[in-house]
Amino acid sequence: MMAPSKETSVEGHLPVESSEGDAVAALQKTNLASLATHTTTTTSSDAMPSTTTRTAAELSGSVNTTTAALMIKPSTANELLLLAALREAESQNLRSEMHTFELQAANILNEAYADRLKKQLAAKEEKQTKKKKATRLVGDGLPCLLSGDEFYELAKEKEREVEEEARQKEAKKDGRAAYKLAMAEWNEAERERKDAKALANATFKKVEAAWTKKRDAAKAKGKKFSDPKPKRGAMPAALPWPKLKDFLEAGGAEEAADDDAEADDQDDSQGDESADDK
Repeated sequence: MMAPSKETSVEGHLPVESSEGDAVAALQKTNLASLATHTTTTTSSDAMPSTTTRTAAELSGSVNTTTAALMIKPSTANELLLLAALREAESQNLRSEMHTFELQAANILNEAYADRLKKQLAAKEEKQTKKKKATRLVGDGLPCLLSGDEFYELAKEKEREVEEEARQKEAKKDGRAAYKLAMAEWNEAERERKDAKALANATFKKVEAAWTKKRDAAKAKGKKFSDPKPKRGAMPAALPWPKLKDFLEAGGAEEAADDDAEADDQDDSQGDESADDK
């Protein structure tokens, strides 16, 4: 008599949990293997997992015998039970198929969104790479004689570049502070100019109204009116606004371009405001 095995034993057994290593190994065999192999921070150069899709025609069998089976009229109780089970299985298959298409659609949308994030990450990495500069010359990673004349001159040149960048950065900081102060003074002078302009306009309107009243009164009496029509006096001209680029010293190519672009934007906005007030 053979000893009972796990398959033939009537005793209950708990399911054996798969280890984490087995799960990782199984994941590495799918198209999501990149998720299990990468242990470092994700970068824009990491390959995106591809999306596997199936159509309804690909999911269905070549010969559909289910429809024909469902048309059978049961003649016995067993046939009735089998037909009911077949209908239930067919309904479950349809629900599973619908859920599969929903997951495929969601996966496609997620892939498009991930591709957009990947491009944004690549742009951010490129920007950080451009801004990241070494502050000390350490050679090309190969052994070199630090006391060598050529390397010493390169190191001194690098130190001069770093000092010049620091000086330009400090100069730009002082320039921005001076520009902020100049803008405050310009805003105060511009406010006074607008107030003077408003007062001059109000005074001119009163003088013009009085002249018009005298003229109409003279016409009504049939008298000659020879007083000259009042003329508007010269209005206070708008002061030129300070320009940020005039306060900034020329720096590196990239930083200077960024500062010029920022200065042009601020100057354009100030110019629009001044043009509206004229």
